[in-house]
Amino acid sequence: MERIAETALRAKTAIAGAEIFAGKSIIPSLPVTVAKILEDGLIFLLYDKGTAEIAARVEAELKGYGYRVSAHDADGDFAPEEYSRLVVGVGAGRVAECAKRTARGLDVGCVLVVTAPSSDVFLRGGGVNQVYLDEEILKACPARCVAAGWGILLSRPLDRFEEYFDAKVLSKGTPCEERPTEPPADADVVTLTLQLLECGAENRPESASDKTARLLAAIAEEKGKEVRLHGEYKFLAACTLAVFYSGFLSSPAIDTLPPADHDGALEELSRLTGEPREKLCHSFDFFDVSGYFRINYILSEYRLDLLERLSGLDLRSSERRWRRLYEDAGYWLKSALTARDMLRAMALAGELGTGLLNYAVGAGFFRRLTGGEGRKRAA
Repeated sequence: MERIAETALRAKTAIAGAEIFAGKSIIPSLPVTVAKILEDGLIFLLYDKGTAEIAARVEAELKGYGYRVSAHDADGDFAPEEYSRLVVGVGAGRVAECAKRTARGLDVGCVLVVTAPSSDVFLRGGGVNQVYLDEEILKACPARCVAAGWGILLSRPLDRFEEYFDAKVLSKGTPCEERPTEPPADADVVTLTLQLLECGAENRPESASDKTARLLAAIAEEKGKEVRLHGEYKFLAACTLAVFYSGFLSSPAIDTLPPADHDGALEELSRLTGEPREKLCHSFDFFDVSGYFRINYILSEYRLDLLERLSGLDLRSSERRWRRLYEDAGYWLKSALTARDMLRAMALAGELGTGLLNYAVGAGFFRRLTGGEGRKRAA
């Protein structure tokens, strides 16, 4: 214990019950800091193809300290040893999710070595004891990973707008309280990652931009295109949704359109996601005529408030900041997706939600925008 007190890292902060350690070249100090929660035993280590080299360094340090380590690729077939005493995940969001799931199955602690600020799922759902943020490792990650992290944080103002709509118009959730502001444009990778950790620890419901992002990834895979990171798609969706919401709320004839084709949307979602139609049915929010007119009435009361809030979202400036994170200043967007892809994803995402996007889809607004062509073509 004396050795631990002398050489263990000091936590920078604590988030959702997890100690956060940050600094330069901190991997050599990881084993003795892990010793605060595990004196001895087998450590089950998970990584992916992109983080194998970093994982090898972590494994070597842990073994050098005296721990036994069983390392596995998170994308492969593995069966965690039942006598494992701790799970260590080395990677970004996908590895973190796998490590937390494995730790829950073994009923042991979980430690994460974050290699890229590309996700906000690290602390979502709890179950993590320690998180390590090595500045040198984070700085070496690809630019698109940093852009994905920024995309998540820059989308938060629209998420808060949707929370306000849910609280005021649908009477769901609590009134939208103030959230921490986004980090400054010159924030370093450690600050960015800390914000992502805090963002994920809030455990907020999945937003419309999150649902749209998941469907954009499915559409890209369907077309044989490169699937981008969730945070990239989320920011693109948030920017488009903000413009759409303004147009929808400003329209004087939103309740004179034909209703949405829920049945056709179910079929298309089933094809895209691979989920059976019966399972997807439980995700749909089929509001009845009374519900529709109730929402329409309350919406008329808050319409100007909602438009005012939307006008205060400076996503155009965020777009410029975000594109410049890429070496090609966002030129990749020209081949990544089309406007039709975005509208298709938004229309289907609206079927799976309960907020403003769901109401817009139920009112038939998207059917007017797309003319139902997406479903006809898919059929």
